[in-house]
Amino acid sequence: MIREFQKSDAEAWCNIRKQNLLEVNSKNYPQEIITLLLCQNKPENVLKKIKTRLMLVYEKEKKILGTISLTKDGEIKNLFVKPELQRKGIGKKLLKTIEKSFEGKIFLYASTTAQKFYEKNGYKKEHEEVDEINGKQYKVMFMTKQV
Repeated sequence: MIREFQKSDAEAWCNIRKQNLLEVNSKNYPQEIITLLLCQNKPENVLKKIKTRLMLVYEKEKKILGTISLTKDGEIKNLFVKPELQRKGIGKKLLKTIEKSFEGKIFLYASTTAQKFYEKNGYKKEHEEVDEINGKQYKVMFMTKQV
């Protein structure tokens, strides 16, 4: 079931992101970038975003299996599914649900790991960008979709 994020979900949200960074994203990004991203992955940082984003979770049997958020200006962020449950439709369900809450052009910055997933779901790569964290750069894809 997909539902709105609750404060009590913050730890599970961070655990799913951590698991993805270590097991999935680490295949496409240097360890130094993964380490820097993990340093930002704290429940208190997630809780600060509640007022500025729509945050959803995919829950089954009282366990959080996936996350997604959407900013007020239409940016999709934090789409993560537990790695062992990827390719089972959870990410697609989260994406379709959050898209219904916005009218207009929605956008995101996809990791190289996630680019094909977004393309399969109707997103178009507009261009590549270089993002930066603590002075270290890494590549992301700016992608859009009209919803």
